[in-house]
Amino acid sequence: MNLKGVAEICVVGILVSQLGFVCKPCSSLVSSIDKQIFLETLNYDLHNKFLSRKSYRVNITGNESCNLEDVEIINEDCNLDCEMKNKNQIEDAINISATKYGVDEKLIKSLIKQESNFNPNCVSSAGAIGLMQIMPNTIKKFNVEDPYDIYQNIDAGTKHLKGMIERYEGDIVKAVAAYNCGGNSLDKSGFESLEDVSMLPKETRIHVTKVFHYYENGF
Repeated sequence: MNLKGVAEICVVGILVSQLGFVCKPCSSLVSSIDKQIFLETLNYDLHNKFLSRKSYRVNITGNESCNLEDVEIINEDCNLDCEMKNKNQIEDAINISATKYGVDEKLIKSLIKQESNFNPNCVSSAGAIGLMQIMPNTIKKFNVEDPYDIYQNIDAGTKHLKGMIERYEGDIVKAVAAYNCGGNSLDKSGFESLEDVSMLPKETRIHVTKVFHYYENGF
């Protein structure tokens, strides 16, 4: 292994150790991360103070949603009372943002279900954070101070979704697809409706299908 490769692994090891993970072993943990994407996407100035906090559940598996079984955490402080508080705050934040931006509450909930499985401490291997998996550029664009904060995350995510809804003149299917893959990529794909889902990249195809399954059938 060359010096650059060793340096990359060391940096990832330091970041992972700050999260309070149990290393089992470190070599297998590091190999489970696409180091280049992780390092390039992560904005150190913006995120270091958040990632250094303990008890955050972090998805390093690349799965579509952050589930508890995806990770191993020590120093987990959130008990049942904490979980109930989070649930109440999520409901409240969704209501506030839905009213503020004129977006269907059920659509926001369905998107959150798919993006993070209602885990406010979720971080994807691509650097997306929180309930609505907002990316570093969205965090900067909307001046989000703490992307793990339930209210701030849902506000920014809903505002971003609203922008996509307006871009596609009220077409929520296109808006949800663009939320995942970006407006420019969606425009190039030729996607027009759920009947064209095969035109989308695999990740976006799964994303859109699941969001609207939840939207129509609940979860």
